[in-house]
Amino acid sequence: MNAHPRLDQVQIKVNLSGPHIPGACRALRLHSAAGARQQVFFCVDPARAVEHGGTAPLDDGIILRLRESGDRETEQAHSTVKLRPARRSRLTPEWLRVRAEGDEVFRVEADWAGERKVLAASLTAGCAARGLDGVLAGSVAPGRLFTPSQARFLRECADRRVDLDRLRVLGPIEAVRWQSPRPVAGYPVRAERWVLPAPPSSRGWVGWVRPGGRRRAEADECSLLELSIRVEPQGAEIAQIAFETALLTLGLPAEDAHHTKTHRALHRLLGA
Repeated sequence: MNAHPRLDQVQIKVNLSGPHIPGACRALRLHSAAGARQQVFFCVDPARAVEHGGTAPLDDGIILRLRESGDRETEQAHSTVKLRPARRSRLTPEWLRVRAEGDEVFRVEADWAGERKVLAASLTAGCAARGLDGVLAGSVAPGRLFTPSQARFLRECADRRVDLDRLRVLGPIEAVRWQSPRPVAGYPVRAERWVLPAPPSSRGWVGWVRPGGRRRAEADECSLLELSIRVEPQGAEIAQIAFETALLTLGLPAEDAHHTKTHRALHRLLGA
């Protein structure tokens, strides 16, 4: 048995919502024009959503995410297959040797938010934005957005089988990413804000939304802001205390970490 199992980094997160977001943007100098705009989509298995009353995609630990650059001229998009929580017993020695191959990146990280500490394993790859357009238009199967390596990762390491061509695409979530110019407790901070669309019950849900152009914010939308740092495993506990304490002195208390940003977004998108 390996006495030092692979763990690339520890990602420490603090989630904020509601009235704390404007204060965080001011304190960390997160100017709207300086952020990288993206659209985020999630893919879920519709059969499991029906079978489990809409909750299965929130609870089974398999996250299938698509990101598209806000700059349509670049046609940049990425697909991510993430297991969170991941089970070390399912991560084969072959996968644990993988780092980066071409435009694919494999990570094994600890994901910490408050007292919630889990292992996450993910494989991210580039994909063509026009392929995403085809999936949303119904002319391209969702499985085309994921690479053979990502499909193999699911087959070999996930706890259940996933039929990538039967997925339902949810979104978009309007996202903005920043690298804050202001360190917190000496650590570089990445910030990501999501504006979640109105819940299905209030907008005639059809499975996905792809309006022409950028949507205006609606009264029943909500925003989430995630602040995160990445640190080495050794000393991560001290880093978490320092990070959360420094944010608290800025008037930014960590929210209940029971549900992740992804969980809250899927809950809203599914109307669960």
